[in-house]
Amino acid sequence: MPMKWSVEFITGSSNPTIANTTASSTTVTIPGDGTYHFKYEIDAQTITPDCMTNSFYIFAPQYVNVYTSQAGSIALAGADQRFCNGSGAGNLAATSFTVGTGKWEVYKVVSGVAPVLADVASPATGIQFTQAGQSILRGISYGTSATCGESSSDQVTISWIPPANAGADQAPCNASATTLNGAVVAPGTGACSQLSGSTATTSININDPKTPVSNLANGNYVFHFTATDGLGCTSGDDVSIVINNVTAVPDAGSNGVICSGGNNKILLAAAPATTGLTGT
Repeated sequence: MPMKWSVEFITGSSNPTIANTTASSTTVTIPGDGTYHFKYEIDAQTITPDCMTNSFYIFAPQYVNVYTSQAGSIALAGADQRFCNGSGAGNLAATSFTVGTGKWEVYKVVSGVAPVLADVASPATGIQFTQAGQSILRGISYGTSATCGESSSDQVTISWIPPANAGADQAPCNASATTLNGAVVAPGTGACSQLSGSTATTSININDPKTPVSNLANGNYVFHFTATDGLGCTSGDDVSIVINNVTAVPDAGSNGVICSGGNNKILLAAAPATTGLTGT
């Protein structure tokens, strides 16, 4: 039964050369990178009841797809990066491709959530963290035909630690203790210390941004919070705690009987309010 190979489709400008189109196994010369579709058919001859010989294709044709590609540039994702800014935004720094194409993918989220990549096909794409964290990205290189799969890949670790945030200033009323409200540091660690104040505070946990502090007396206290990832990103922030505990007892003056003698004016003689307070 005769057989035949033929070219069905190519993406390049030149056809491949089939050494023997009528052999089941034959070599093919490919002119260049691209996609090539080949068709293989078997021509069967049989004798019909009226003794007429007919030639026709008794088997459905089979197709073979061949993809050829030059290897892509070696993927070089760049050095690990740590963003220490307040926005969580930056740019990757992979080596540009000279052959083929490439793309980025988030390989693993170590902490936080996956960052957003502006353009996965750009070696220097913008990257945006929406919360503190660390992720491992993978840069992938493809040859002139991505259908042939990856040529190489490389990984880079990117992390973001926001600036230290010691929380809002406080002015608690009639208090000798309060709780700081700094932001938790992750990835990394934070440390809290007292910079000033009329007394040495107690019960403070220096490793807790939300530590309680006590033994507060009248005056202004300043606490400093430091955030660091242990790898070079360090920042600090201060918070002020103002204590003004004043106990005031209203004093309306002495009781008495006042006879106006027909005069419609009298004098009330309460003690004035303590400085910093008002009375009604």
